[in-house]
Amino acid sequence: ATFMWGDVQKILGRYVDDATLFQRLDARLQNSKELLLLKEEGTLNQDGVDRAIYTTHTMLKAEKKLVGIAESLASCATHAVSSTSLECGLERLKTGLKQEGHVLSEGQEQAIRHLVDEGQLKCIVGYAGAGKTTALEACRDIWEDAGYRVYGLAPTGRAAQNLEGSGIDSQTLHKFLKAFEEGRCQYNQNSVLVLDEAGMVDVERFDKFLGAVQKLGVKAVVVGDGAQLQPVEAGPAFRLVTERVGVSRLEEIVRQKEEWQKEATVLFGKQESQEAIQAYQEKGHVYLVGEALPSDIVSRYEMAARTSGLIFREIMGEVKEASLASKHEDYGLFLQWKDTQNAAGKEILANPEVYKPVLESRNLDPLEMARLFVNKKQDKAYQYTEASDLLKSKDLHHLIGVEKTPGQRVEVRGAAKAALIEDWKKAFQDSPEKSLLMMAYSNRDVRDLNTQARSHLKEIGILDKKDFAYTVHREVEDDFGRKKTFKEERAFSKGDKLVFTRNNYGLGVKNGTIGSITNISAQKIEVKVTEDQKVSFAPNLNPYFDQGWAITIHKSQGTTVDRSYVLASSSMTRNLSYVAMTRHREDVQVFGSSSEFQSPEQFSQKLSKSGEKLGAADYLDTESLNKLMQKEDHLLTQIFNRVSNELEAMGVVSKRAFWQVADHFLGMQKNQEIRINPKTLKASLREETRAEELFKERQTFESLAKGCEKMLYDYLKSENRLLTQKLKSRITIQSERAADLILHQHQGKPTQEETRLHLLRAKYELDRIPEIRQELIEEWKDEGDFKKKDALLAHMIAERQASIEGRLYFEAKIAGKEPSSKIPQLAEKELEKHGDQAKALAQQLSKKHALSENAAAHCAKGLRRNKVNDF
Repeated sequence: ATFMWGDVQKILGRYVDDATLFQRLDARLQNSKELLLLKEEGTLNQDGVDRAIYTTHTMLKAEKKLVGIAESLASCATHAVSSTSLECGLERLKTGLKQEGHVLSEGQEQAIRHLVDEGQLKCIVGYAGAGKTTALEACRDIWEDAGYRVYGLAPTGRAAQNLEGSGIDSQTLHKFLKAFEEGRCQYNQNSVLVLDEAGMVDVERFDKFLGAVQKLGVKAVVVGDGAQLQPVEAGPAFRLVTERVGVSRLEEIVRQKEEWQKEATVLFGKQESQEAIQAYQEKGHVYLVGEALPSDIVSRYEMAARTSGLIFREIMGEVKEASLASKHEDYGLFLQWKDTQNAAGKEILANPEVYKPVLESRNLDPLEMARLFVNKKQDKAYQYTEASDLLKSKDLHHLIGVEKTPGQRVEVRGAAKAALIEDWKKAFQDSPEKSLLMMAYSNRDVRDLNTQARSHLKEIGILDKKDFAYTVHREVEDDFGRKKTFKEERAFSKGDKLVFTRNNYGLGVKNGTIGSITNISAQKIEVKVTEDQKVSFAPNLNPYFDQGWAITIHKSQGTTVDRSYVLASSSMTRNLSYVAMTRHREDVQVFGSSSEFQSPEQFSQKLSKSGEKLGAADYLDTESLNKLMQKEDHLLTQIFNRVSNELEAMGVVSKRAFWQVADHFLGMQKNQEIRINPKTLKASLREETRAEELFKERQTFESLAKGCEKMLYDYLKSENRLLTQKLKSRITIQSERAADLILHQHQGKPTQEETRLHLLRAKYELDRIPEIRQELIEEWKDEGDFKKKDALLAHMIAERQASIEGRLYFEAKIAGKEPSSKIPQLAEKELEKHGDQAKALAQQLSKKHALSENAAAHCAKGLRRNKVNDF
């Protein structure tokens, strides 16, 4: 919803590596009238980047629309229940709680009365552990008694599973929205939809949810805590809605047992996080562990570079101006780490032949290292040029721009992890009946904690000695929401904790579900999820799972355990700290590294820094907001059209990549119907004019192929597909094939529907080629017939079979039929038939024309391909 210009520059820099062009594009984007300056900070950060806060007219409109729908729904006096249903339901709840030795809090009763009262939209804000589950269970009972059906939604699978603890059948919000868009929703005015963990939902999805509520006529109950995890995408939708329509609040903590811990949780909920963390520090629940300097020089350089950077950022966050940095109390500590960094960098560059293999193995980009030893008085661009020349002289220039793979970062929390594990081990042995959970910010730290925990549990005989290794999959999203799958090997044993990392409705588990392995083999894993739920699955068919003794803080939201152990990171915000330090009933222990937290004061400061996403409306009063909503401006779209054309013509960056930067930050969707005003074009750069002319002069085939390519990219982008270099090259080939078919079958003038069907065929083949190839390779490997060179053969066969499948798919579509699920089998048979015919034809050619076996086979393929019968 809001951003600083440095965010735009960071993403743009990934696609444009020419300094002059980067500066020109940067200036042009900043001059766009679509941009709106919300807060002028007037200072620069340590990298010289403006701290001003921006948004766009597009985002302002989206936020205003969201609030408008929410206010409209809240004003509808529908979905009331009778006083008899309400009072009887409350009495049943109080009786049940009394039998269990509990009582209904005043806040819980008020929340229940608020939610079941008339109104198509009701909201509730509850602190972590404030009894939302009990309140929702009572509401469900009351609604059902009044004749309503209650259904649950949540932004994550784990949250949906937790909502089912209230007896509400639940699914993810994504699944619901998809069903609604496809017309498959069966909800009506007798339905109640409960959206839990709503603080994690962004403006766009919240708007779609409320739109669906409005159209279906259902009652919506929105439950959340804006102080916990924030949406990944833009906009604090939950807070915007609750501030406008009113809420009931659950503020009495029932999860923690000790009063001071309850008070700390309330402080977290009020976003007074520093005071909450200090309470745990004073009670001895926070440990700062000293980290030894690495003995190997490259690791020492990485640790020093990271730590000095962290310290300097903290200094600049307090003093605001670079000229005052040297007066800060931590500046001396910064210089110590900087000296260590310089000494290690000097040693590496003095002996490049020694350290080159280490730098390569760790994917360490040495450009910043080299910049330590250039003339800092010159312009930054010249500094990088000089640094690059220095690396060329050391034969290290090939490492410029390399990126580390996940898990390759330098270890800065080794001692802290060891201390945490020791504490966890003691608790595990002393209180085996207690539920324990370790949490960390990063996947790498989670993996390390799981490895150490398993090693200990094997030693004491809790885990079976025999390990089974599987390749597990993990999905990660990049800046544009594209998903990339990482594959890593993990070991599991009988008795292990296992966490599922993706929703699997067939198994009945959600992303974040944790269970214990009761039986295990190479082909199957059996997991006990709860006393009443056991699942078994084939790990090669369902690879989205991981070790579960430790999980990320993000996955832990909604979890409750007896005792928790948190590995702190300086990257954590107060939202993450809130989640991490409120999962426990009895106790939480927090461990931090001295390389990240120089003092207890810094610890509480860093872990309480704001991570809240602010909306554009947060910076404006109502009158200003209404005025801005009246303005319409399409200049930004025109600019991006021209600039992206220029970029493609110059071969610097793909048009699509540049548009993704625009879409990501400025909320703009490229409008294909836009025609650029000639007057505007006159003011553009010469390169842009030449680019426009270049595109106009392209031949029919090239234009058609480009159009097909763009549509294919649009299809894949809508599916959040990861565009690897291999996939991009395949897209180009499939686009040209589609263009060729269109030209020959429709004389280059197909209808819109014909074009769409050809592109669907191209996409079908694009998806099937790697699948068929992998199936062939695995089949050959199982039979022991696979050699490295056979990978090419597998690809060639895959292309041929995919082409046949694509034709069968297209023929079904063009006839208005649904393509058969047996297309792959039909294509295999046709391919085998072609092979047999080619073989028979080769034998005829060999006999008739005295050809060698190879020559006859080649001729036969050519004749079959061109359908020549007279030879």
